[in-house]
Amino acid sequence: MTTDHIPAGARPEPHPLLTYKKAAARLGMPVGTLYALVSEGRIPHIRISKRMVRFDPVELDAWVDARRVAPRDRVPWRRDD
Repeated sequence: MTTDHIPAGARPEPHPLLTYKKAAARLGMPVGTLYALVSEGRIPHIRISKRMVRFDPVELDAWVDARRVAPRDRVPWRRDD
């Protein structure tokens, strides 16, 4: 399926892909940690070529949101004396 028949103004703008450095900054983690996550296949990424990886910011945001942990009502190790 092509979008050749859709006027250019009606096409959604693509999200700019992020480099390792920009993605790591967005996630607030060291670049080395991001390399490890990619190597282990634990984070969404786009492999452009053997040595070129890019990240979709929308997918990164969804990945972070999926790992959100809701707070508990009561902390089990805290005593309320």
